[in-house]
Amino acid sequence: MATTFSKKIRNPKLALTPVLIADPKTMKSRLDGIALKEYEREGRFFRNFSDWVVDMSQIKNPDHARCSLYSGFQPLYDAILEERVPADSRFDAVTTLDLIMQESIRYYTSYYLGKPATHGVSALAAVIAPRIKILDSAAVLYCSKERNIGNNGIYPEHILLFLRNFAMFYQNKKTPEAIVACACGSSEIAMALAGLLGVPLIFMRRSHRRGDDEPRIVKEHTPALKALKGLDVLCLEDYVCSGGSLARVMARTKKYGASNITGASVNRNSENRAVKLIHSETKFHLFGILKGKQA
Repeated sequence: MATTFSKKIRNPKLALTPVLIADPKTMKSRLDGIALKEYEREGRFFRNFSDWVVDMSQIKNPDHARCSLYSGFQPLYDAILEERVPADSRFDAVTTLDLIMQESIRYYTSYYLGKPATHGVSALAAVIAPRIKILDSAAVLYCSKERNIGNNGIYPEHILLFLRNFAMFYQNKKTPEAIVACACGSSEIAMALAGLLGVPLIFMRRSHRRGDDEPRIVKEHTPALKALKGLDVLCLEDYVCSGGSLARVMARTKKYGASNITGASVNRNSENRAVKLIHSETKFHLFGILKGKQA
C-alpha cells in the first residue's frame, strides 16, 4: 500500500510506499529508453467534485488518468487546508484525499516507467464516489487552478528527464529517506519519485499568491511530519523563481528534526536568491538552505 497519513485510517507513523526501484542504478536503467506517448495535454476543469469523479470513472487513455488525478487532488487538498470543509464532513474529505494520494503514487510511478496502469484510477472513482457525494451535499466548493506542468515549460517528458537525472546524480550517494513536496504543483513529480524510491511523501503548501505567509499543512498529516526526525529529506518544488517558498518549506522541515535537507526542482530561473544552488543541469536542480535560514 502507498503512504497514507490520517490517524483515523492507520498508524500515524510514516508508512512506506512499496520499494519498486530503490537503487538509483536500477532506476536509471529502467527509465532509459522510455518514450512517453502523448494523448492529451492539461485542461480538465469541473463544476463540482461529482462531475470530476464521473470523469475519472471513464478514463480514455493514460494522460486522461494523469490529468484527472491532479484535478481531484488539488481542489480537495486546498479545500481541506483552507478549512472549507464542514467539520462533520472532514473525515470523509481527508479519507478521500489519502486514497487519491495512494492511487496517484501507484499510477504516476507506472506511467513514468512506461507501463501506465489506468485500471486503478477508474476503480478509485467507484470507491470514493459515496464520499464525494457527501462533500457536494455539504457544498464544498470545487476550485481548480492551473499548474506549471503542462503550461509553463514542464511536460511529462521533462519530469521523466528529472527522474533520470535524479537517478544518475544519486548513483553513488545516499538517497532521500522521505520527500516533502510543495503543494500542489509538484505533486505529480513527487508522487512518481516517491513511488520509485518507496519512501514516504508529505505535502506542505506555501503559496504567496494565495496568501500563505508560512508553509501550511493538513493537520491530520502532522504525525507524519513529526516522524521526519533524523531522516534525510528531499523538499521538492516544480519551478523555483526566487526560492522563497522552497526555502520556507525546507526551514519548516528542519524544525521537525530532519537530519539533512536538500531542495530540488525541475525548472528554475536565474534569481534563486532565497536558496543556495548546489547542482544544476537540464530539468534537474538541487538547492541547499542559505546560512541564517535554517529555521
